[in-house]
Amino acid sequence: MAFEFQTLQEGLRRSLAVNRAATALEVDGKSVSYQELADASSAVCDAIVRLDAKAGGLVAVFGYRSRGAYAGIVGIVLSGNGYVPLNPRFPADRLRTILARSGCETIVLYEECADAFAATTAGGPALTVICPEPGERCKALLSLQPQHRYCFLTTEKSAATGETIAASLAMPEMSAYLLFTSGSTGVPKGVAVTHENVCAYLRTTIERYQIACTDRHTQMFDLTFDLSVHDIFVTLLAGACLCVVPESAVMGPAKFLAERACTVSFCVPSVAMFMDKMRMLKTDRFPALRLSLFCGEALSARSVQLWQAAAPNAVIENI
Repeated sequence: MAFEFQTLQEGLRRSLAVNRAATALEVDGKSVSYQELADASSAVCDAIVRLDAKAGGLVAVFGYRSRGAYAGIVGIVLSGNGYVPLNPRFPADRLRTILARSGCETIVLYEECADAFAATTAGGPALTVICPEPGERCKALLSLQPQHRYCFLTTEKSAATGETIAASLAMPEMSAYLLFTSGSTGVPKGVAVTHENVCAYLRTTIERYQIACTDRHTQMFDLTFDLSVHDIFVTLLAGACLCVVPESAVMGPAKFLAERACTVSFCVPSVAMFMDKMRMLKTDRFPALRLSLFCGEALSARSVQLWQAAAPNAVIENI
């Protein structure tokens, strides 16, 4: 199957329209259909466009592998802007540096990240803050940090039909996203990746591994780590299901892989090493896996041998 999208925006629009009834995400113990993801992300997109965020610019998303975070990323891309993920677990000083260096003036903020946002932006410049389905913590920001411009979205507003403003088309040469290094050895350094670059990788990857709507692809990487780009967009552009491994199981996802019948896994080799140490790699434990990808560290022959025994039907690649 050929995938000829030239931008993430183009590819996501098509996939969301074609795969409405299929499951897009399994996260936090819940299933999210492509229709539900389309509704949630479209509400974010509409808010960004209405609030005059610059097309082709950058919009930050405060989130950590939650349903909202994925909807926020997709919504930003649909709006014609690039996304900048912010990990609420990072120190506030590091997040302030990332915000300043990215130049983001608009942030998509979810309830679980409201406290981290408050610590990061205290005393900072005014921002446009979009809060999809806000709770008490987001609403408290009105009095805690009144310098910002807030846009609270609700389920009712998201579902409302009315006049909409068309999002600008993203161009291949525009930035699709901006990721920063951790900053653990100095100042965080940002690398912007264009639609042209990332889409070339995604088209090749989807075709090489024959990712299809029947696949169930793991998502273990932090959203600020570049390998998460592979997980999210390879899966969603192919109409497959993104299976988000709970934080408690990221280093030892044996039970998750088996119970969720994942067909594609992607992780760092240290996960396999840890699972070996904990005796999780039992023979034929993951019969549904057809593809196992590893990246980021040296992959030992022992890890491959044990993983192959546990996933006898899987092709294993160190990419």
